[in-house]
Amino acid sequence: MSAWWIGCALVVAVWTLLWLLSVWLRDVSIVDIAWGPGFILMAGVALASSADPGQRAWWAAGATALWG
Repeated sequence: MSAWWIGCALVVAVWTLLWLLSVWLRDVSIVDIAWGPGFILMAGVALASSADPGQRAWWAAGATALWG
């Protein structure tokens, strides 16, 4: 399975759990907090599952982590 599909599956799972939590709490404002960590998760999975990540991949993951 490619890194893209693994990352998408993880992000969908995390966002589904977050949505369920927001319904239970009756507070949808918690969704805004998860945007940055969601992108960091996706970048980390893509980097970790890459066979030989190059320098550009490390820079992109690092920039994403700083942003998130």
